[in-house]
Amino acid sequence: MSVDSAAQSSAGLPELQIRPIHLGDHDELHAVREFCLNVLMQRVRLSNTYIYTSPIWLSGYTLAMAWSYARFSPHSTGDWGRWLFLAAAISASFLIGVDYFTYKYYERLTKEDHEQDQFLSNPALCLGDTKQDNRCVVAYFAGSLVGTCVTRRPLKPQAASREAELSHWNIKARYRSKGLGSDLLHTSLMHLKSSGVAKVKAQTSTIQKRARLSLAKDGFKLIQTKPTDNIWFRLVGVTTQVWELDLKKWDPPTEETS
Repeated sequence: MSVDSAAQSSAGLPELQIRPIHLGDHDELHAVREFCLNVLMQRVRLSNTYIYTSPIWLSGYTLAMAWSYARFSPHSTGDWGRWLFLAAAISASFLIGVDYFTYKYYERLTKEDHEQDQFLSNPALCLGDTKQDNRCVVAYFAGSLVGTCVTRRPLKPQAASREAELSHWNIKARYRSKGLGSDLLHTSLMHLKSSGVAKVKAQTSTIQKRARLSLAKDGFKLIQTKPTDNIWFRLVGVTTQVWELDLKKWDPPTEETS
């Protein structure tokens, strides 16, 4: 089964194309880098949703609203106007506060990734490095870039060459939950398996529920959970997870299982 037909059967998108990135196409390299950077910043929305429903945030918000109600006692004084104004101010403060700190955190994180991540800083140099087997698979739907998946593997020393890292596994929001992410992942894993790689590692965050479920479904095992470097995220229970897949025990999906 070709890559394109596999993508069509599982993702259900007839105009879908999955292929390795064209190293000689500078416009495509730039577009893929910008796509990955934009996805990094989109984590702000995911984080905000997670924080809004966290017990700590809800407890603080509930206590603040209870205090405002006790302060004005509108049920007995009839001063509903002033209480509603204060309640709106409290709600706005909580929402803006979460959005501000989350945005600032991911803005710093994205800037650091742009500077320190070789693929984001110079994708052509990263993918063309002869000391590593780095590969980027891209997905296009109707001519538009909708997904990426990057794998990195050092070629030396020999022991290290049997392990690879999965990164920048991104799907455009409107195309998620269609099987496209699995198609990209399977295409990358099949390449690594044919190259003699024994283990693949990936990293996720608490807020990336779909990614965690997809990795677990494909046989990745959770081997480590560690706190984030941001005290604000630690308070609401956001952690970083490290996953590992034994490629020797993994088989590419067939038409019956995909």
